[in-house]
Amino acid sequence: MSQDAQTSLAVLLLDIKDEIDAAKAERRHVLDALQRARISELDRAFASLSKAEDFERDSRLHYRQRLTEFGRWRRRTLWLAGASAALGALLGAFLLVWGLTALGASSPRLCGALGGQHGANQQGTAFCAYWES
Repeated sequence: MSQDAQTSLAVLLLDIKDEIDAAKAERRHVLDALQRARISELDRAFASLSKAEDFERDSRLHYRQRLTEFGRWRRRTLWLAGASAALGALLGAFLLVWGLTALGASSPRLCGALGGQHGANQQGTAFCAYWES
């Protein structure tokens, strides 16, 4: 091989070596960029996971507090319901007695069914009288 051919071959090999080195440098640059991107994505993923865990913990705490409040209100509500039922029964009994006597005064049949005697006073007002024998 002649000197010119060897020189051209050496230049060609050096050019190829430079291209390979440039490709390796580019490859390293791309891999570094990918690694940085992965690290930043992992950081974001961990931050998101941390927020989700915080939200879950806060939700559990809020749920426990609401259950405690519900337990208190439930006891109060049961007491209030019992008192309301008792008052409702008293009011219902009063209205039933008052209503039957008022209706009994105006209806001779109802007055008789209740054990009374229907009549009218001197002014003409109807009444229902109950006597013990």
